[in-house]
Amino acid sequence: MGRPFCQEDPLDAKELDQLTDGVDIIEASRLFYQAMKLPADDILKNSDNFERPGKNQHAFCINIDREKDVRTLNNVKSTCKWQETVLHELGHGVYELGMDSTLPWLLKEPPHMITTEAMALIAGRQAYRPKSLNFLAPDSSKSLQASAEISLKRRQLIFSRWVLVMTYFERELYRNPHQDLNALWWKTVEKYQKIHSSGSKFKSDWAAKYHIAVAPVYYFSYLLGELFASSLEEQIDLFPSEKTGKFLKDKVFKPGNSLNWNELIKHATGQYLNPKPWLKQFSSETL
Repeated sequence: MGRPFCQEDPLDAKELDQLTDGVDIIEASRLFYQAMKLPADDILKNSDNFERPGKNQHAFCINIDREKDVRTLNNVKSTCKWQETVLHELGHGVYELGMDSTLPWLLKEPPHMITTEAMALIAGRQAYRPKSLNFLAPDSSKSLQASAEISLKRRQLIFSRWVLVMTYFERELYRNPHQDLNALWWKTVEKYQKIHSSGSKFKSDWAAKYHIAVAPVYYFSYLLGELFASSLEEQIDLFPSEKTGKFLKDKVFKPGNSLNWNELIKHATGQYLNPKPWLKQFSSETL
């Protein structure tokens, strides 16, 4: 089973990969950020972008010194998902580089993972947005671009249920770590994803998920970040453009941790964190 956790859109994945046929994903992503005057050149120069034996198979961004040494790790393949991922990780990176350089060292960080995830997530969405695909994959067909946007809506709805599985499972795991965790896992999956156990012979299905074993208590930040990302999209005219880059830098990146996370969201969007923009974009009625 290619997607054992059912956190991705299972439809049309191979079809959408036609969007990256002949596309240099690293270069397309570099030019995407360059068009917003949010240069990612140094990040990419210092990053580890391609597969090799024994390498960590995940993807992440790290700020080494809270100055200018920001790097990403990727395992790029010619797929739509990896175009999304590279844009996502560079979103974290340009956020880190965009903080006001005069801030004290302790304030040169996001006020919460929600805010940096919002930037990364809004960037990753552009791998499925037709207007951005005109830039990232200019030779792609309009019908394929339309399919990508529909897939983005499905992905958001599917992923929102998956986040609930992760969040509520972890809450109960830490409340009582001695209970039958595999039974808890499948009870939670059934409740939120409506997927029934097929009678797994393994006793620790839950432990196969990277974000439980290695990066725990994090997943809620993705869904809250998606809510903020949708609020930001209401403020943005076009990706990629210099105007968009300036808005993101001035309203989201520069304050660093000088504002608390909800004040930063209000600073950028005029309101505190609000689910309505996300619901407007991605409710099932929009499919």
